[in-house]
Amino acid sequence: MTRIAYFGHHKSGSTFLKTVLRAATGVPLHTEFLSTRLPLGYEKYPAQAARIALAYRRLNEKPSTVLSHGNADRAVVKTLAAHGPLRGFHVIRDPRDVMVSGYFWHISDQSVDSNPWNVERRARLRAEPDQETGLLREIEFSGCYFDAMAEWDYARPDVLEMRFEAMIADPLSLLRDAFTFVGLPTGDLERIVAEHDFQRLAGGRSRGQEARDHKYRKGIAGDWRNHFTPRITEAFKQRYGGLLVRLGYEADLNW
Repeated sequence: MTRIAYFGHHKSGSTFLKTVLRAATGVPLHTEFLSTRLPLGYEKYPAQAARIALAYRRLNEKPSTVLSHGNADRAVVKTLAAHGPLRGFHVIRDPRDVMVSGYFWHISDQSVDSNPWNVERRARLRAEPDQETGLLREIEFSGCYFDAMAEWDYARPDVLEMRFEAMIADPLSLLRDAFTFVGLPTGDLERIVAEHDFQRLAGGRSRGQEARDHKYRKGIAGDWRNHFTPRITEAFKQRYGGLLVRLGYEADLNW
């Protein structure tokens, strides 16, 4: 049996895609967000290491479900592929937008859950004296997400590579391509996408209208330009400039 999977990353449309998959497939959806790395190095703590191990055991034990993984890494794909044929689609986003979107989400009252790294991260970000310093700190905190993107195998023939930017421009076309590639039915997609468009999920706001405490804050590409200062730009180039070039978001470091 072919295993079907959506592979995503933090702040890259995973909640929307998970919701559409659940509505469209008609089969049990296995959702996961734990992978081999966690923010602030929490994967090294015994309790969290045990949770990660359990998550990977579940990947081994659920061969008949469709997987939605919101923080996928190379090990997730390897685990699934070890059990037979795999068809998946993988969505990435400009890491600068991931970082900016993450910052506003992580400092909001809505972001805290039972995961200890989220509690600590919010406290540390809120303790920074200003937004610029907080965004610099967020670059550091985003390392686990960007490392997963950097180490990803973008040449796998059984995983379709896609971009968040294309998804927000035309979600129906992207999902039709993704569903066709993995072998899921597309007949109800137009209705399902319409029922879960940004305006409905964002409480009536259009894309570009910001609500900083909302899960769906702004819904646009390139918002990083509104928040990067020269200091942030230089710090990001030093740490992840090469990743932007490799992913095709920049031709070089002269941005």
